Amino acid sequence: MPQIWQCSLESIKKRVLLVDLDLGLANVDVLLGFHAEYTLHDVIAGHKKIKDIVLHGPDGIMVVPASSGIEELANLNKIQKEQLLNGFSGLDEEVDIVIVDTGAGISPNVVSFVLASNEILLVTTPEPTAITDAYAMIKVLSKKKG
Repeated sequence: MPQIWQCSLESIKKRVLLVDLDLGLANVDVLLGFHAEYTLHDVIAGHKKIKDIVLHGPDGIMVVPASSGIEELANLNKIQKEQLLNGFSGLDEEVDIVIVDTGAGISPNVVSFVLASNEILLVTTPEPTAITDAYAMIKVLSKKKG
């Protein structure tokens, strides 16, 4: 039986931050078994800083949870988006890699967050509708970023 090698980001000495930016229907914390006391809703409201809401998860991964079911988070204005993105700059010395999980679709929030990234990895399923949506996202990003 062949030996299976596992390579986690922690095993190669990378400090990883997973950010749930599906602001309307967040669920990364739930998937990892957390109950988040504070979320990005608290950051956007000005009650907390991003570093104050970071959860420490399995294999050393750090998680920034968002809120689910708070409608105003699904439609941030330009200033709120900029403030939120600027809040992550304070974590530069604490993390090596930031993975951002956005919501589906091409809403202004999603497009803004994706365009703020250095690298983009688009994940989809083999369903025809999902592939069509992924292609639409690529077209939007190409038009906006060139």
